[in-house]
Amino acid sequence: MNYERIGRKIERVRNLRNYTQTYMAQQLGIQQNTYSLWEKGKGLTEERVEAIAKILDVPVEELNNPAPFTLVMNHNHGNNGHVNVEHQQQHLMDERLVKLLTEHMAQVIRDQAELLKETQADRVRMLELLAHWSKGTNKKPKD
Repeated sequence: MNYERIGRKIERVRNLRNYTQTYMAQQLGIQQNTYSLWEKGKGLTEERVEAIAKILDVPVEELNNPAPFTLVMNHNHGNNGHVNVEHQQQHLMDERLVKLLTEHMAQVIRDQAELLKETQADRVRMLELLAHWSKGTNKKPKD
């Protein structure tokens, strides 16, 4: 078992449940500083993980699984009460990133369009000058 990873998952679930380390320590009959070490993976054992999982109402397998975990809420929020917390957080980050990239690309496209307009205007002006000079006149055309 990777107790450091399990400790991080325990901390996430505890925070989602709005439980303090003090509350968890009281439920386990230990000191808060000892519980804090457990969330860092120090001193955790299978039996302790089982006890913590029971208090947090999370299957031990979910805490031990390296994949993103599914948290079962006490009340139904759709999806049969299951919420993939890490997936939701990643989805929000992805949405923000897409929005930023979309805004940036839109600005790049606006800048490119403006540059093309300026370039096109320069080309038209050069063609007008060539056409005027090809008629054999040395006078500059009107602006």
